[in-house]
Amino acid sequence: MRLDDIELRLSGGGSKGDGDAVLPEVVESYPEITMFGHQYPAALLYARHVNGLEISGMKSTFEQPDQRPNRVLVDVEGIEAEG
Repeated sequence: MRLDDIELRLSGGGSKGDGDAVLPEVVESYPEITMFGHQYPAALLYARHVNGLEISGMKSTFEQPDQRPNRVLVDVEGIEAEG
């Protein structure tokens, strides 16, 4: 998977406690953003079960400060990130 030149404008406001959220494995359903509620462990990028992830030129701005980690990677192999 390759993510290039992405600019994200996010509301922010996540707490350190939100960073501890554990998203359930829902393998029998097509992944929709609404299936996990509104609490995500990462402010920018949450990736799980990915082999080969390249990120280049990702920029972000937040309306409010966010205390969660920018990215949370679970079972991710072969990541390359720059910018």
